[in-house]
Amino acid sequence: MNLLENNCVNSSMINETGFMIKKRDKTMEKSIQFGVKHIEEKIELLMQEEVEVSNYLDDVAKTYSQITNISEMTTNINDDFKSFSSYANQINTVIDNSDTMINQTGTNVTELANNILHTNDQLDNIAEVFLQLEKDFANIKNMSNGINGIAMQSNLLAFNASIEAERAGEAGRAFAVVAQQMRVLSTSTKELVDGIDDSVKALYKSIKDVNIEIQASKSASMANLHKVNAVKSNITQVSECTDEVKNFSKQIIKGIDATSERINGAAEGFGAISEVVDSFGEKIDTLNQKMSKKSTIICSVIDFLQQMENMLAELVTD
Repeated sequence: MNLLENNCVNSSMINETGFMIKKRDKTMEKSIQFGVKHIEEKIELLMQEEVEVSNYLDDVAKTYSQITNISEMTTNINDDFKSFSSYANQINTVIDNSDTMINQTGTNVTELANNILHTNDQLDNIAEVFLQLEKDFANIKNMSNGINGIAMQSNLLAFNASIEAERAGEAGRAFAVVAQQMRVLSTSTKELVDGIDDSVKALYKSIKDVNIEIQASKSASMANLHKVNAVKSNITQVSECTDEVKNFSKQIIKGIDATSERINGAAEGFGAISEVVDSFGEKIDTLNQKMSKKSTIICSVIDFLQQMENMLAELVTD
């Protein structure tokens, strides 16, 4: 009886112990299941953070790619500025050459104006000479008229003498010869005087024609002088404009050089940044690769934990 009771007691204790062990195992299983879920949640959060970090890294890579593009654009701009500076220097050289040519042209125009004035002075002198010649020819004509008057009187006296010689008869024959010679001389003198008058008239006409040509030449010279002075004034204005353009060109060149230096400094800075970016980009790629591998491992762990969770759920249900 005691043995049976003892067996019953032992059986009851065993059952109770088994129940307690089973209950403790289920409690542990639930604790493990809770821990697995907690780990899964944390791993999922970690995965989300890694995705965000990866996105941030991609944004950073894009930003540094933009910096690289800006560096290239800055280099191109610097090259363009160098070309522009070269063109500006060429323009300045052309302006210097043009300024030299304009100054030379101004000198030539001034010499031309002086030559025109000198020509006008010479024309005035020639006109005065011809005026004096005209006066001299007037005197010659007056003297020719006087000679012509004397010849006419001589002819008249010779005519009267010949009449008196005829009246004197034989005694006046010699006087008649002299009278005849005087008439011949008077006629010759008149012919010479008429020739002189014709020559003087022709010279008068020539002098008047020359004076007309001189006045026309002088008027044309004065008109040319006005035109030359106008051209000289325009050349002076062009020279002043050229000086202004030259000054602006020099200022532009200075500005271009200063800007080019700043851009060159910026390009060098961007070049250094680009080197850092390239190095950082390589590190980002390496980090992305490692994070990708890590994500793969974490996914495997999540799958394993999910399987454990399912197994524990089955055990708890049993």
